[in-house]
Amino acid sequence: MGNPARYREHNRQLVLTALRDVPLLTRPMLMASTGLSRSTVGELVAELEERAAAQHAPSVEGVTLASLHAAK
Repeated sequence: MGNPARYREHNRQLVLTALRDVPLLTRPMLMASTGLSRSTVGELVAELEERAAAQHAPSVEGVTLASLHAAK
């Protein structure tokens, strides 16, 4: 049997390539275009969504120059 991490990376690249080519693919469309199973596509999409959310975390409201002047 091969290296599971290598298979996962290969599958991730299949999904990323498909999404790069057609960004609005649905999960069933990803399954059809990559040949991957429903569970594999679901896991990879969930991982990509989690990574995207982590990189675009909501900003924390902070003190600005305008808020300091308003407080005077």
